[in-house]
Amino acid sequence: MSDVISSVLGSNGFWLFFGILVGAVVQFILHLMVQWQQRKTAKKIFCSEIEINLACLDALEADLNNAKDEISANQFPFGRLHMDMANFNYSAMGPLINSGHFHALLGASGTAAYFRFVNTFNAEKARIYEDLFSWKHKEGRSLAFLRLWIEKKIPEARQDLVTIKGQLS
Repeated sequence: MSDVISSVLGSNGFWLFFGILVGAVVQFILHLMVQWQQRKTAKKIFCSEIEINLACLDALEADLNNAKDEISANQFPFGRLHMDMANFNYSAMGPLINSGHFHALLGASGTAAYFRFVNTFNAEKARIYEDLFSWKHKEGRSLAFLRLWIEKKIPEARQDLVTIKGQLS
């Protein structure tokens, strides 16, 4: 029996197979470590993006509150409102989606909430909202439009972002 074991352990084929097996295990472990580090970095980057977007929401809310105050005081100089949504940042979203980290980090509800936020707060939609405001202002209903944004849309978006950020922490 010991002759069989010594002949197997002494053969080059066994050590070649063993080396390949150990190499595969090492590669697998290194892959898991790299993936863990990438996901950790993705969380940090995405949290930074959310912080930027929360600050943009605060700025937009302040602008809309100023416009509401000016309209209430009959001092709104133009019938045109500028809704600045150009500074909202979505630069991390594309690479995170392509790498698979986005959905893995947020899950179904977080992904839906973030897509809802992205689809509402972007520069293309801002032009539509501005045109809608002009139309509402001509009808005398611009305050209701601004209240909708200040009291409903922005707070809901802020809550979604805070919840998502909590998921990432």
